[in-house]
Amino acid sequence: MASKKKIPVEDTSTDTSAEASEVAQTISAAVDDAVPETTADVLSSRIKPGYDSRSQLGALLSSEIIAATMKTYGKKSLIQGSEIKARKVRRIPTGVFPIDFALEGGWAQGGVHTLIGHKSSCKTTVLYATIGEAQKLCAECWLYMDRCICKRPREPVIAYIDVEGALDAAWASRFCDLDKVLISVPEYAEQTLSIGEALLRSGKCDILMIDSIAFLTPAKEIEEAIEKDLMGVQARVLGKGVRKFTAALNSVMTDTGKRPTLFFTNQIRMKLGVMFGNPETTPGGLAPGFMSWTEMKMKTGKFKMDDLGERPLYADFGFSLDKSKSSTAKVGYDFRMMLSESESKSLGDFYFEDFILDHAERLGLVSGGGTSWKILGESFGKKSEIEKRLVADPIFKRMVTDVLLKSVQQGA
Repeated sequence: MASKKKIPVEDTSTDTSAEASEVAQTISAAVDDAVPETTADVLSSRIKPGYDSRSQLGALLSSEIIAATMKTYGKKSLIQGSEIKARKVRRIPTGVFPIDFALEGGWAQGGVHTLIGHKSSCKTTVLYATIGEAQKLCAECWLYMDRCICKRPREPVIAYIDVEGALDAAWASRFCDLDKVLISVPEYAEQTLSIGEALLRSGKCDILMIDSIAFLTPAKEIEEAIEKDLMGVQARVLGKGVRKFTAALNSVMTDTGKRPTLFFTNQIRMKLGVMFGNPETTPGGLAPGFMSWTEMKMKTGKFKMDDLGERPLYADFGFSLDKSKSSTAKVGYDFRMMLSESESKSLGDFYFEDFILDHAERLGLVSGGGTSWKILGESFGKKSEIEKRLVADPIFKRMVTDVLLKSVQQGA
C-alpha cells in the first residue's frame, strides 16, 4: 500500500520541565524582591501608611507573578476576571429560528458544538445554513454587516472538512456561498485531525467544521485486513485529536485574544445486546461530548408526500439541547424544511413563522381577538394575516425575532 504523506504541523512542544523551572526561578526572584526583610522596610519602601499592609503586599506579589508569567507564556496567558465579565458572548445564527431561540441567539462564538442524530435528521443542512448566516457577519464583532461599526470589517474564514466525501455542491449552494469556503476531503482520521489542528493554529481560520466523526477512519484500520478486529482505535485517535484541538484553540486565544469556533457532526448507532436502558451510542468515544459546549440531538424528519405519494412536499424535524454551557439546556423545538416549490417558499427554505407567532403571543407581543389583532403597533384583521406577513416581509420578521431573542437573552 502506498505510504501516507503526513500533514506538516508546526511542532509546538517544549521542554516542560525546563520551562517550569525557569518560571519558578523568575517568580521566586520576583517574590524575593517584592518582600522586604522587616516591617519597617515594608512601610518605608512600598506600603503606604494607613492602609492594610497585607492587602497591598498581596496585590504587589500578584502583579509581580503576573508579569513574570506573561513574560514567559504571553500577554494573554493570565487575565483578570473583570475582562471576562466585560466580554459579550457573540452568537452565530443558524438561519433556523427555533434553533437560534433555543441557543439564545445562535451558536456561541469561540465554542465547540456537536450535532448528533440518526440518518436524515438535517445535521449537515444545519451546518450549511450556519455557514450561510456566518458569511453575512463581520468576523471582528460577529454582528451582521448592516449593523457592524468596525473600522475594517471582514468576512469570516470558514473551513469545511468533508470526512464523508458526500458534499452536494448544488444543495449546499442553496444555503451558502461555497466559493468562499475552504473544503478538504481527507483520506484517514489522522490526516483529518492534522489538517484541522493546522488550520486552528494558523490563527486565520474563524470557523472549522468536521462532518462527521463517525466516518473518521484511523490509518491502522485501513492498513490492516478487513477481518481483523481493532477495538477502540477510533476512540483513541479521536480522543488524542480533540485534546490537541483544545491546546490549539487555547494557544490561539493566548496569542491573539480570539478563539475559533469548532463544529462536529456525529451519528447515532445502537449498542449490541442492550435489553434495558438507552441502547443508543455515538462513534468515537466520549471525548467529543466532554469537549463540546453544545451538544444538540437532531430528530429524524417526518416526510409529507404529495397526493400521489411520489414527491416529498416538506419534512418536519426536531431537536433537543442535551448539553449547553452557553444557554439553557434540555430544551427543544420543531421546524419544517420545504422539499418542493410553493407560492411563498422555495426548495430548501425553512418554515417556522408559526413558531414565531406562537412565542410572540406568549410574550405578549400579540394582542386582540376576533377581527382585530395587533403586533408591534401594526393592526391586522385576522391572526393568520400576521403569519402571512411574517412569511412575505423579511424586515418585519426580523423585527419580531429580535424582540424574541432579547427576551431569552435577558432571561425573560
